[in-house]
Amino acid sequence: CTHAEYAERVKAIREAAKDLGKEVFILADLQGPRIRVGKMPKNGRHLVEGEEVHFSTDEKFQSLEDRKVIYIDDPHLHTDITVGDPMYLSSGEMALEVERIEKDSVFARVTRGGTLFSRKGVNVPNTKLTISGLTEKDVKDLKYVVKEGVDYVAVSFVQCAEDVLKAREIAGDKIKIIAKIETNFALEEIDSILQVSDAIMIARGDLGIEIPIEKVPYVQKSLIRQAGEHGKGAIVATQMLMSMT
Repeated sequence: CTHAEYAERVKAIREAAKDLGKEVFILADLQGPRIRVGKMPKNGRHLVEGEEVHFSTDEKFQSLEDRKVIYIDDPHLHTDITVGDPMYLSSGEMALEVERIEKDSVFARVTRGGTLFSRKGVNVPNTKLTISGLTEKDVKDLKYVVKEGVDYVAVSFVQCAEDVLKAREIAGDKIKIIAKIETNFALEEIDSILQVSDAIMIARGDLGIEIPIEKVPYVQKSLIRQAGEHGKGAIVATQMLMSMT
């Protein structure tokens, strides 16, 4: 939502809670460094299995609708990703494998096809991203919600404890911070992440793209147990995406 919409919602929640004599906690969910494709044709672009697809991080491609090149809004992706790395589009509906990288272009072969629409998400589970942590938008949003009033803040796409600590610097000690566990790298750093967070959120949707789907139930239970061992809360976000159906 916009900052103005946030202010309206907070006011409405606080007034309703007061009228009903209830204690209601507000959680602000930061967007995080979500990677997305640019504009697609109105009816989407169909990716066929076996087809080589040309992606580019060059901004000159971001506003073109009918083209052969697909824009990706992460300016560092072409330097972060390597040949052989998997790419998943639109919540894992489509899968590709990187074949070659030339300047700011990434060429990938489609292994599972589908129709790609504008602004759909891109997941690269084996790639350590330069844009991890709080984005400029996250920092602005976090400063705003702290000023307007919030009880919890969820930090999206956490990869390490440092991502949480950066949010803590802005939010202070009175606001509780929830680390959203939705990347493969977060699982490797879970102990240090739990030490600096007040709780974790197990985001099954993105996690089901980052790791094999059949591992999600086990990882979910393991994360809940580890949170308990640290005396921290655990939230399971149960949204079932197409990749998990």
